[in-house]
This record gives sequence, structure tokens and C-alpha cells, in this order.
Amino acid sequence: MNKKTVIILLLPLATLTLLFSADKVLLKIFGIPVKPDLRDVFFLPPNTAVVYQGPEFSYLAKTNSLGFRGREYQKPKAVNTVRILAFGDSFTFGNGADENDIWITVLEKNLGRRLKDRKIEIFNLGQPGTSPYNYLDNIKKFVPLFNPDILLIGIVEGEDIGQIAPPPEKQFIPAQSGDTVRNRLLARIAAGQSFSDKTVNIGRYITNLFPYFSALLSPYKKVDIRPANMSNLVTLISRVADEQLTSIENTIDPEVLDMYLKGDLNPNLLSLAIAKPDFFSAFMENDEIVKQAAEKLGVVFNEISTVAENHGAVPFIVDIPYGLFISKVRADTMVKMGFMYSGQPWMSGEPVDFLKQAASPSGMTVFDNLSYFREKCADDCFFPYDGHFNAKGNKLLAKHLEEYLMGFLKKN
Repeated sequence: MNKKTVIILLLPLATLTLLFSADKVLLKIFGIPVKPDLRDVFFLPPNTAVVYQGPEFSYLAKTNSLGFRGREYQKPKAVNTVRILAFGDSFTFGNGADENDIWITVLEKNLGRRLKDRKIEIFNLGQPGTSPYNYLDNIKKFVPLFNPDILLIGIVEGEDIGQIAPPPEKQFIPAQSGDTVRNRLLARIAAGQSFSDKTVNIGRYITNLFPYFSALLSPYKKVDIRPANMSNLVTLISRVADEQLTSIENTIDPEVLDMYLKGDLNPNLLSLAIAKPDFFSAFMENDEIVKQAAEKLGVVFNEISTVAENHGAVPFIVDIPYGLFISKVRADTMVKMGFMYSGQPWMSGEPVDFLKQAASPSGMTVFDNLSYFREKCADDCFFPYDGHFNAKGNKLLAKHLEEYLMGFLKKN
């Protein structure tokens, strides 16, 4: 073996040794930032920063000392400031979007640019996985604390209505051999987990080998949502009834089922598809459900209106469009995911009509965004399967709300 070959063979080893030694010296001098230890990767405690990585998006989410997304919120309101509090679920929180791309952040920037004589503050008080009842609880807690001028209550078409409406009757395909189906599904999940676990282990090995350099390259904790999704899916499949397992294989598109089993899709959506396949659209098909749901949501809106009035704030209901009601492409994707609908929901005005019916007793104004989204975005404003707004969807919502609020602010 000649000298040149020896050098070529030893160079990588020498480089790794040098990097390893340098890493240990720098680690001893500067240390590394402490990353949060999350018990539930989908729930962020206060003062946490995490990069979420999935098949459809990768984004940084930071929470403040209150556990909400965005900067620290000052309690005293500065002079000549319009303060707006936004309440809602993951669509308000901004799942899938970096801070600068959330509709709330974009709206604050756009209004501030147009209103030169006043400062605009919009606080993001959205929390993933919550319902209108939770919005009301947060309104009661934070409106007295922050003294806002305006409240924005984001109501997601179909989703929030489905949480208020009575659950539809369950109809399942007759069960076959439940244990066989269960074992087959769990085996497919395990096959995907083994690859994911290997990937995670390699990442951990590199991080342990070069902790200081790893911290420089990735200062935030990274969360791959797939292993967490698969873990939750194992729990779901282990608990559901035999006939439900049969319906999973018989009604969900095979390609989409494979995505579920690989952890690419939120298992909560699968749980809904199994138990309430018409969860998002049931309110359109039953007058009694519409009446009961509108009454329940109306009670929530009345309480919100009372809290706002008692603290000198003006509340608005923000209609947040959902893909099922925007385009047939989005509706058909949901069918592949295990959901069902009747008629042509992408042409119906019922989602907004329902909100206006529920809001009527309280006198609250509904900001209607449905027609605007149908005109401007069709099926390209949402992540195809996750369903939340992508960057375009967030910007469109901010743009339309900007016009509503500019009209209000010019008069007040």
C-alpha cells in the first residue's frame, strides 16, 4: 500500500477525531442549550420551542410564558394601540406554519402597515385540539387580563360545528375476523416503526457523538410526528371494536390507509372517520341537528358577547373555511381518508348560514370567508391530507380579514 493510499484512508478518521476533540472542548467551555422534554409532543408547555417535521410540512413553533404561540404579551396596553385577541383551535394556532406565515401574524403586519397613526397588536390565543367551549373559557380568562378592543373567534367550518352537534349514529360494516384484522394492521405499523426507530437512533447517535456541533446545527428540539402518530395509532387499533377494524380496511383508500399506518397522518382523523364518518358534514343533512347545534353554539356566542361588552371589546366571529366546503378535490380526498358527505358541500352556503343563525341572538357579526376562498384558492390553500392552511391559505385569510377590519377601524 503506497503512502498516498494510506493518507486517503486515514484522512476521514483524522477528521472525525479532530471534530470529536473540538466538540468536547467547545462543549466544556460553552455548554449546549437545554431542549424541552415533551411528555406529549402535540402539546407545548410554556416557554418551549420545537421544530415539527412531517411528510407535508416542517415548521418552528414557539410558546410564550402563557403557553400560547408568539411573543410575550404585555398586560398594560400602550396609548393609541388597537389590541386584538384571536381565539380558536389549531387553525388559529397555526399548525403547519412558521410564525411569520400564520394568518394572525400576517394580519397584524398588514393592518399595521395601513394604519400609520395607530399600533396594531394581535395576540394568538389559539390552542390545538380545543372546541368553542374552550374558546369561551379562554375569553373569560384573558379578556379581563389584556383589555382588548376587538375579539376574533375563529370557528372552523364543519370541525367546530361537529364538536357542538350531537354525534351521528354509528353504522358499521359487519365484523369479520377481528383478531386477524387487528394483528394484520398492527404488523404493518410495526414494520414502519422499525425503520423509523432506526432513523431516530442514528440521529441520537450523531447527537451524542457531537453534542455541541449538533446544537449549533439544530438549536431547537426536533419532533418527527410520525413515531408519535404510530404510537397513538397502535393504542387506537388495540382498543376499537372488531367491526370498526373491518371498516378501516374496507372503506379507506388503500394508499391513504398505508399513510395512516406509516404515521404520515394524524390518527385522530382516523378515529373520527371510524366513529363519525359524517362528522364534518352531518349538520348539513339533518334539520334537527342544525337546530340543536345552533342553539348550543348560540349559548356560547351569547356568553362571549356578554364578556366582551362588559370589558369594552367588540367580538367578531371569523368563518374559517375547511377544504370539504371549498372544492370537490378536497372533498374527495376526505372520502379517501374514511369520511363521507352527501350533495355538493363545495357549492353550499350552509356552513356560513349556520354560523349566522347561531350568532343571530347575540348580535355578533360573522366574517364570511367561504365565497372568497372558493374564488381565490380552490384546492391549493390546504395541506392535502393534514387539512390545515398552507402559506397561501393563511395569507388569503389574513387578506380578507384585513378588509373587514379596515372598514371597522376607519369608523371607530
